[in-house]
Amino acid sequence: MRVLITGATGFIGYHLVKHLLSLGWEINCFVRKNSYREPEFIKRVSWIVGDLNNINSLKQACSQVDIIFHLAGKIKASNLEEFIKTNTKGTENLIQAILQTNRNVHLIYISSLAASGPSDKFHIKKESDNADPVSSYGKSKLLAEEAILKHKNDFRCTIIRPSIVYGSKDKETLQFFKLARFHLNPHLGVTKRHLSMIYVNDLIQLILKAASTKTRSGEIFFATDNDNGHTWNNIMKTAAKSLNTHIFPVFVPKFLIKIVFYFSNIKTKFSKKSTMLNIDKYNEIKYPYWVCSSDKAKRILNFRPKYSLEEGFIKTAKWYKKMGWIK
Repeated sequence: MRVLITGATGFIGYHLVKHLLSLGWEINCFVRKNSYREPEFIKRVSWIVGDLNNINSLKQACSQVDIIFHLAGKIKASNLEEFIKTNTKGTENLIQAILQTNRNVHLIYISSLAASGPSDKFHIKKESDNADPVSSYGKSKLLAEEAILKHKNDFRCTIIRPSIVYGSKDKETLQFFKLARFHLNPHLGVTKRHLSMIYVNDLIQLILKAASTKTRSGEIFFATDNDNGHTWNNIMKTAAKSLNTHIFPVFVPKFLIKIVFYFSNIKTKFSKKSTMLNIDKYNEIKYPYWVCSSDKAKRILNFRPKYSLEEGFIKTAKWYKKMGWIK
């Protein structure tokens, strides 16, 4: 099996490449000229230098592959236009490259729960629900999904919407463990928060099942480790347990968080260095319920998560400590 992976140098991309190599697949990685390349992969994959905004490089990359795993995207930006340039326009360029060179390919797009938007207290998100993103990031991912689905009859496509993904090498969920290391369990306001999560190895399992299972073109699947999500308290207590430490609740008013994120957003505009502490991210975290169901993936793809939150956090914390990311 010959595949193309965009975003292969990212967190999820790393784990996907590693797993596909163990299966003996032939892998082409689409990377920018100055992208970091994992030393363990350098001689084991083919590197195709290009850019999502360069259709000619995409046409070269798309030809003669059986599957394209499209993971490349921007998760941090200061405005909607920046997100759209990479997440939406980049995907539209990839679509045009497929249409011009290889309509027999299966495109698997790794989107996000953010494209669907938050749930509410009495309803767990399903794929059939209307998408209502609340952040610029989520809007750009939804627009990319819509661009792909317009061509579901021109080539085979599958969309996967992961919830919060955690595991070794991830720098975003590392913050859970850093907070626990400092014995902090911050609460945004007084409303209980519920989040869906998935260990990266389980997400890779779902991605591969989507690649190997014959499904209708245009199917969308949520990716989560259970259908009830996790309370914020449980997430932080599990992080603390994985580090053999304890935490104390700290209640933080919403307005204070908004001020911090607002000034961080201003700083980003001057430094031109993106951070997750921005108004766009605040627009997501102010909603207390981000819970989705993987029932569809279980029924159609026979997806069965192997890792509980506790098991996944223990493995993740062990890696963080081994690499010195946390003490």
